[in-house]
Amino acid sequence: MAKKDTKTKELRVRLPEQHHAILEEYCEVYGQTPSSTICGYIVEDLWQALARTREVVVKFNNFTPNISPNTQIVEESLSKKARSNSRKKRAKQIPEDFDPPREISEAHGLDHEKAVTAFMDWAIGGGKVYADWIATYRNACRSWLPSKFEGAKKQIHQGVKVI
Repeated sequence: MAKKDTKTKELRVRLPEQHHAILEEYCEVYGQTPSSTICGYIVEDLWQALARTREVVVKFNNFTPNISPNTQIVEESLSKKARSNSRKKRAKQIPEDFDPPREISEAHGLDHEKAVTAFMDWAIGGGKVYADWIATYRNACRSWLPSKFEGAKKQIHQGVKVI
């Protein structure tokens, strides 16, 4: 098996007895070495601190940090994280004026007003929170709404739709 070509540097750390005992127990439980455990946490903590620093640099442009060969990698990774976090919607309760497109309910043979009313009662009554209520409504129309709320289906009498 080929050995990884990585350079390492020695760093000695003194820990209080209580912290060392916690580290030993953690390593025993998770089957890791103290070095790999500490390195992972230190790197993660430093990474987050660096991310906060980079945000300050970008926002205020008041100083230029030392540039190292790894800076570009860090900045690329941070920009990817920032993009993914900025696009993420937060879950919220259904809006009072919720009015999804009619095409969704009609495509599944449902009366729009009755389907929306039943869906809103379900969402409000259950205290539901979702990031995308239109998608949730579409899934409900496709799956459980027609079977659980029979009254939401469009009624057909002798080949004539009753609306």
